[in-house]
Formats: sequence, structure tokens, C-alpha cells
Amino acid sequence: MDLDDLARWALSKGLPEPRIFAHHLAYLRGFERVWNYRSRARGGGAANVQPAEGSGVWGLVLEVDLETRNLIDRKEGHPERYSRADGPLPVELSQEGRTVQAWVYQVTRAYICDEIIPPTRAYLDLIIQSAIRYNFPPEAAEALQATACRG
Repeated sequence: MDLDDLARWALSKGLPEPRIFAHHLAYLRGFERVWNYRSRARGGGAANVQPAEGSGVWGLVLEVDLETRNLIDRKEGHPERYSRADGPLPVELSQEGRTVQAWVYQVTRAYICDEIIPPTRAYLDLIIQSAIRYNFPPEAAEALQATACRG
């Protein structure tokens, strides 16, 4: 999740600015990023994660208050489109060298497409810029850059 994008979204909806107390670079082991969700808001595919043995996904763990968690739930369409209903998952905080339990949003079964839905260039660039800004490992940013785009 791009923190600036979250703040812009909240502002556009007239909602309070998200309160993020800290963010941590994290690795979700045993999952892969997939493009199997069609986002009306993004005009193309939006990222999802699904279990995949031997794989992993880099992202951010956010420390937030309840109001901000509810704001993120609303942005992600929880519990209809994306859900954190399966409970927290173990994620490895790369800087701290420890594992914590964190909510991970996944597309709900009803909204998963049977085909790859390529993201738009603008959405993919947002994710790539976040990967660079938050110091994802170079191979993670390179994998994102190799993603085929819509159009």
C-alpha cells in the first residue's frame, strides 16, 4: 500500500487523514502477488496475494489506530471485495529480524477472476515507486517492473 495514495483517497472522500504511527518493511512468506482482481477504481487489475509454496511477497506492516484500520478497511472494500477475515498472518519484519502477526488483505472468492487482469501503467508505477521509496529488495522492484500492463 502506498501511504500517500491512502492519504489522497481519504482526503477525496472527506475522511480524516490516516494516523500511521510506524511502518515496517515486511516479507509474507508462502504467498505470491497475483493480478486476478478487476478494479473499477483503478481501471484494470489490482494486486492480490495468494498462497504459493516457495514464494514470498514484500510489503509494509503499518502500525495504526482503530480509526485508521477502519479507514483502510473501507478503502479496500472489506469485507466484500478484499478481506482480512482469515485472521492475522505471520510476516517477517526485515529490519528488526522478527516475525509478527499482521492483517493481510486478500481478494474475496466472489471477486477473484479466472484470468490475469493486467494493471494500468499508472497503478503499477504507484506500486513500483512505493517499492523503491520503502527500500524493497532490488529483485522485488525488478519483478514489479517486469509486470505486463494494460494497454
